[in-house]
Amino acid sequence: MSNDPAAVPPGPLLVDLGNAPGARGTDPLLVCIPFAGGEAADYTPLARDLDIHGVPIRVFGVALPGRTGRDPRPPLPLDRLVRQLADEVAERAADAPVLVLGHGAGALAALRLTRALEARNVPVDRLIIVANLLRSADQAGPTADDAAILGRLEADTGPAGGAGLGPRERAELAEAFRYDTAQAIYALRRALAAVAGHRVAAPATIVLARDDAQMAGYPAAVGNWDLFVPQRRLVVAEHGGHYLHLTRTGLLAEAIERDLAALRPAPDWQFGVRPRACA
Repeated sequence: MSNDPAAVPPGPLLVDLGNAPGARGTDPLLVCIPFAGGEAADYTPLARDLDIHGVPIRVFGVALPGRTGRDPRPPLPLDRLVRQLADEVAERAADAPVLVLGHGAGALAALRLTRALEARNVPVDRLIIVANLLRSADQAGPTADDAAILGRLEADTGPAGGAGLGPRERAELAEAFRYDTAQAIYALRRALAAVAGHRVAAPATIVLARDDAQMAGYPAAVGNWDLFVPQRRLVVAEHGGHYLHLTRTGLLAEAIERDLAALRPAPDWQFGVRPRACA
């Protein structure tokens, strides 16, 4: 596999998670940028929950290139990743509402994507941040060995922590985690060095769990996002850890529903009226 990002065409990055078979091109579009080591399919449960509750929204996960030996594409540097994502989102969005979700290490890419879309006159209606307080809690991530990374994923009830994977797949997961973490640290440093160039017009919803070790001290640290967003709404789960897309799928879906309700009031949009057993 080549390490030159220009050697192999990256192909489409957006994966339609197919939650709404009758979705229209005018329905809102939700773009999910995954956590370190994550992949597009990790947001299938979220798409399914929104579909079950009748939310007319198109959900797309971001397929980060070069995650496995079966993928001939090299990983994309963040700058190029954001440019291509902005192209794909702008093409699909038309005049529909756009929501961008960034989870963990994907939060800085989500901020950058939001800024890039706004520069193209594609407004982002909501930036949704999951489990990120804009601080470098993962400084050791780029240099940690495979065992440390996989052990952390298992402890955090993340993407199975490599359970059930062979040695090659476990090594690939750990390498993806290292790459994503390094890119997130790079993006954070750039953002803090040029705050004005990273501010966005989109308001933010920040979703986190009290029992996520990376969210310790969140009441004070959540204000870090005020550097880049004009306003924010905080949603706090009592439990669920770092991987809320799996552990608190209903709560995350309900947060998205409430954001959509603010964009499209009744009668066309009726949100927040159905009970959620898993919220």
